[in-house]
Amino acid sequence: MRMEKLTNVTYGTAGLTAFFASLSLYEWGFVIGMAFSMLLGLATYFMTRREQRKRTQLFEELVSSC
Repeated sequence: MRMEKLTNVTYGTAGLTAFFASLSLYEWGFVIGMAFSMLLGLATYFMTRREQRKRTQLFEELVSSC
């Protein structure tokens, strides 16, 4: 059982290495650009969400003080 897991990991790693080794420079640029775009999108989402929560809290404090 353990040997099968190690064999699967080895073949999987070899497959991923072969796949990424076959990419051209143009394709690498695309992959890196997509990863950066996804990270930037997530950062924007979380920063916007945090800002909206701050505004909601300020509004709730304003309404409760009146």
